[in-house]
Amino acid sequence: MLEPEFWSRVMGLKAVTSGIVVANDSTKPRSKTEKTGSKPPPPAANTLPDVDVFQSRSVPNIFAQVPVGDLYRKTNDAALLRFLDEAIAYAHLAPLSSLDDAKLAIYTKSLPKVELHQHLDGSIDPETLIEFARQRGIDLPADTIETLSRPAQKANGRSTLKDFFERFRSAQVVWKDRDAIKTLTVHVIEKAAHDNVKHLELQFSPVGMAECHGLDLEDVVKGVIDGVAAATEQFAIGVRLIVTISRRRSVALGWEVEKLAAKYKDRGVVALGLASDEKAYPADEFAPMFQAAEKDGLGRAPHSGEDGPATNVATAIKKLKANRIGHGIRVIFDPEGLELVRTEDIPLEICPSSNILTGAAESWAKHPFRVLLDAGVRVTINTDDPGLFGVTLSDEMALAAKHFDLSCKELRTIISNSVDAAFLEGRDKQKLRLQVLTGISEANRALVDNLTLRELLLLAIGGMRREGMPVDQQRKFVDDFMRHLEAAAEENAAAKEDAATLLA
Repeated sequence: MLEPEFWSRVMGLKAVTSGIVVANDSTKPRSKTEKTGSKPPPPAANTLPDVDVFQSRSVPNIFAQVPVGDLYRKTNDAALLRFLDEAIAYAHLAPLSSLDDAKLAIYTKSLPKVELHQHLDGSIDPETLIEFARQRGIDLPADTIETLSRPAQKANGRSTLKDFFERFRSAQVVWKDRDAIKTLTVHVIEKAAHDNVKHLELQFSPVGMAECHGLDLEDVVKGVIDGVAAATEQFAIGVRLIVTISRRRSVALGWEVEKLAAKYKDRGVVALGLASDEKAYPADEFAPMFQAAEKDGLGRAPHSGEDGPATNVATAIKKLKANRIGHGIRVIFDPEGLELVRTEDIPLEICPSSNILTGAAESWAKHPFRVLLDAGVRVTINTDDPGLFGVTLSDEMALAAKHFDLSCKELRTIISNSVDAAFLEGRDKQKLRLQVLTGISEANRALVDNLTLRELLLLAIGGMRREGMPVDQQRKFVDDFMRHLEAAAEENAAAKEDAATLLA
């Protein structure tokens, strides 16, 4: 059962659409096997101590700039090593928002990542689309070029989902034939691989891609599969496909898409999706297709709760048999839906930049990601349409860390959530989990090695504060650490003096 403090945080987010009321939580308690949530709110981003920990100490200030990795490898002081280990453990709990932007970007790029929500047709940047069309002799009307070239963020700082659907449709002209589809699919996968994405679940709408040039739906699917096969031979990345039904299309077309998804289940298609305007086109009439997909052994990952009614998420779980939800952020305003995603452990494919740019979330400060994470929801981080939004998954991780005060430990949990939620089974999932967890450990070591001692201590203090350590204990830890550091510095200076005497 979620505590009253949780709902006060939800009310603080303020729903973007009117008429949404958060009721008192009268839902069932979670089972004992589930993760507990309802942590206290994270501290503010400013987790740095009020006074420089090196001020007025006998240690030369330059010592504070020594990389932790160098100090760790060169000291033989067992007590100092013990303090370093403890500081590193606390640093992994600290909000990364206090870290230098450049180091944060390097860190998130080094993390092995899993992308669960990326549209093929929204993954190609406007410059590439325009150049590809020119090379292939595809005529782009002036208004299409203008639409594609429009900045992702409007002059007033806000866009709507409708605006992005317009940009999305403008891009469909490049899917001229099966070879063009293959070529652009390879391009998209290559970019993901270069961003250190280890597993990509790419979704696409055969109907949307086919209509501009009158292609056969099956040829579209085959073209994407061709691209996946070619790309995975060249790049170290695993790829699976989600074939998506458009809400704007007829039920008959929806059935065609479901049958195609089932037909190519053994060629990398793992799930059925549902996209487009959820406010204008309710999901109910597509429920039979998703029930058929379940029988066909496919995953079900409909878009829901992006900018439509908060109750859409519960509808998707109950009627569409969803075992993953695209976006899902508005579930925070529906107690029943929120309890469903918690008790049924339904992962949410959250796309923070997309939510901000489309207006699905009012602002970074009012995005519900942090509240959902603290509630024990299995949240993941994704890009949605990286070509249109101009982001990579590494960018998304850094932005999320900065705006939602995420720690190294929490990023590890979020990436692990993506591994668990991936539509993989057996040895494939075990292999991905081992690869990702090993890579995260290596990235964490590299991050710490390249921190200065000053940065490590500031992060460690941030971790102590987040864990609720009393201030006097924080101060004692720093004082004890500094004493050992001073002793090591004096010992080092004495050793240098002895060496100079011997060499004289």
